[in-house]
Amino acid sequence: MLKMLGIGMVIATSSAIGFSMSKDLEKRVVQLTELKRMFVMLQGEIKYGKTPLAEGFGKVGQRSGPLFQGFLQYLSEEMEKRDGRSLSRIFEEGVDLKLEHCYLAKEDLEQLKTVGSHLGYLDIDMQLRNIDLYLEQLNENCIQARQNYQNKSRVYHCLGVMGGLFLAIILI
Repeated sequence: MLKMLGIGMVIATSSAIGFSMSKDLEKRVVQLTELKRMFVMLQGEIKYGKTPLAEGFGKVGQRSGPLFQGFLQYLSEEMEKRDGRSLSRIFEEGVDLKLEHCYLAKEDLEQLKTVGSHLGYLDIDMQLRNIDLYLEQLNENCIQARQNYQNKSRVYHCLGVMGGLFLAIILI
């Protein structure tokens, strides 16, 4: 009886691991989409509102989800301090501090840091072009992440269940 209970727990646990890995892929797609939306709003603030970056980060942060809200508020507050640090450095620190527990891939975070390194010292026109370029990269990343999710999600589900069944057979 205990052996059967243990086998059931092994199958359930390995299945949960497979579903969890699948969910992580889905969360990356959601966060990339939210990041894209955030930069579209920032682009609008700069283009139509002629808003300075520090203020733009704050305004967009108020309308963003909890993950990026903290990141954008951090950028806004640190830029307002005017302590001599460049936006590139503030952006990099913000990514490292506020986005360390997100589901974005390392490549996504590196691209985000690169955008931050180009935003601070450019005029409005170049900032908008830089954001346009980043939005194109984000589009590609979103498409790739969606395809990755569609291809691997079912595999993770099946591997989790099959791995649990395999372990159960070994334990018997």
